Amino acid sequence: MGNICKISATSTRSASPVEDPVTAHRTNALLNRWRSGEVIALQRLFRGAKKRKKDLGLEKAAFVELFPKLHSKALCDAVFSLFDSTGNGSVSFRDFCRALAWCGRGTRAEKLRFLFCLFVIYEQQQQQLRGKSKHADLENGAAASPLAALPAIGGSTAAALPAN
Repeated sequence: MGNICKISATSTRSASPVEDPVTAHRTNALLNRWRSGEVIALQRLFRGAKKRKKDLGLEKAAFVELFPKLHSKALCDAVFSLFDSTGNGSVSFRDFCRALAWCGRGTRAEKLRFLFCLFVIYEQQQQQLRGKSKHADLENGAAASPLAALPAIGGSTAAALPAN
């Protein structure tokens, strides 16, 4: 079936800068949803947010400042990952406009796809964090009982349940 979150040639983190025809068509269709005056406004916003003028892209810290309502660091990381199609740690102006069109100017199906992809990236990042913390707990000698992570049930804790 393929990667439904792929809307740019490099979103799969490949080394090839050439877009396949389907991906190029999808990207161009998204970019064509902006009127020229809106592109100029987006360009001013993008340039104003960039910390270093010589860089071509928007770094994560500057990106987060553009979207102050994303309070959760994990959510900010997921949104940034979705905008950063190359995986190089910065968002190009093209990717910025493309992703904004995808989530703001897209059809209902495209918006749902954007949310689905955001959820997938968020969950993958959370699983990586849980894996790292579980690994750290094992290194520190903590018990690896899955019952210890369960919340309290009916006044008793899951840790108090008998281990079979």
